[in-house]
Amino acid sequence: MDIEIYGKPFDRSRIEKKCSEVFFSFIDLCNSYGIKLDEISKDRIKEIKDEIKKWEKEHGETLKEKRKKFD
Repeated sequence: MDIEIYGKPFDRSRIEKKCSEVFFSFIDLCNSYGIKLDEISKDRIKEIKDEIKKWEKEHGETLKEKRKKFD
């Protein structure tokens, strides 16, 4: 939000730290409730693969422009 909404400068180390905090909190939450990430991830990846062509057709140009930011 700092970068995208409030226009603050990009700080890779800060983003990396925040991502690791979110990642480990997420894993801890899943472990606490017995959620098997490996199993649900496989199902979700299959769902996403089935949707890709639809997304490309509907949002192809927008996705290309947004992707340039990350490439």
